[in-house]
Amino acid sequence: MIENKNVKVRIVFDRKHVATSSKAKLPKKGLVQIELYDAGRRRFITTGIKLYSDQWDEHRELHVVNSAFSDEYNSKLRNMVRELLEQINEGASIDSMATSDKRGKRTTTFYELGMDVINSMYNCKPSSIISTQELLDRVRRYMGDWELKRITIPALEKLDRLMVEHGLSSKTRHITFVFVGRVLNVAEERKLIGKNPYLRFTKPRARSAERTYLTEEEIVQIAQAKMPKRYAPARDLFVFQCYTGISFSDTQTLNASMIAQENGKWYIVRLREKTNQRYRIMLFGRSLEIIKRYGMTLPKLRNRNKYNYHLLKVTKYAGISKHITSHVGRHSFATMALSRGIPIEIVSKMLGHTNIQTTQIYAKILAKDVDAQFERLADMIG
Repeated sequence: MIENKNVKVRIVFDRKHVATSSKAKLPKKGLVQIELYDAGRRRFITTGIKLYSDQWDEHRELHVVNSAFSDEYNSKLRNMVRELLEQINEGASIDSMATSDKRGKRTTTFYELGMDVINSMYNCKPSSIISTQELLDRVRRYMGDWELKRITIPALEKLDRLMVEHGLSSKTRHITFVFVGRVLNVAEERKLIGKNPYLRFTKPRARSAERTYLTEEEIVQIAQAKMPKRYAPARDLFVFQCYTGISFSDTQTLNASMIAQENGKWYIVRLREKTNQRYRIMLFGRSLEIIKRYGMTLPKLRNRNKYNYHLLKVTKYAGISKHITSHVGRHSFATMALSRGIPIEIVSKMLGHTNIQTTQIYAKILAKDVDAQFERLADMIG
């Protein structure tokens, strides 16, 4: 409890005693509120945060625990308490601040509800939660604090237009709008909006983009390039992907227990996050050097968006003109392995694919390169 003059401020959880454990058969969340007490009068301010009973610890200074968003929620609570105390110091009454509670309910934002949706993914894989958070961050980056009641078909079209202007592929835009639709469906169920505009919106179709990959020379060029220290972790992570084929999600959950040494050689042995397929990767040369440098693990970046942004800087300092993202390292490994004559069935196992047809995409890329070189040869010979 925090006291200021005659007003007491306290954070309370599940005042109506409805919350259950996240592991219950029918899990239910309770609301986190801020209680204001002044001379026998009591008011409650909503925070917009809902949690399961096992995600709250009354005895800790940072009350929110066991949530993918513990840090963000705890920060929000601290900031709300600080703002309320500032209002009290300026002479505001608790009655006027209680009014802001009602006003807050009328202006629920897409981001707030999206966070609630993600926080309910307690039984999902960490990689799924991370990728969904990236979708929510993308919407916020383009639309800011988007109020649910202001989301219309023209507003959805504006979001799509902004993503097109920033060069996002049709597949990325499609996936983003699938998540938008999911959040708006929840908003409709909770009666936070009237008619759901998403039901009448035509989302972009997902078309497979042309896969980019780097040559062995370009990978070495990136590995040896001089750049500011803040971009080195992203560079190291990318080079590691190029020599192992490991996905970004798997790099972020990799730990020393997944590294094994057999007959003097080092291996990653684990299940792939996305497909649950077991794979085994030998570490050698640069890949072994990088993982040893980070204590038998890999750099942990906040999310894929930050990684991709740093990769833009990495290519700039390395003098590479190609646009690379978190997937390009994996693509580069696959094309390099196939070009060295490794059978496609083996490459498929290396990548942890569930279906060899997925791996055949890289074989098609090589076929196009071969055709291009034959055409060049024909032009030279005449």
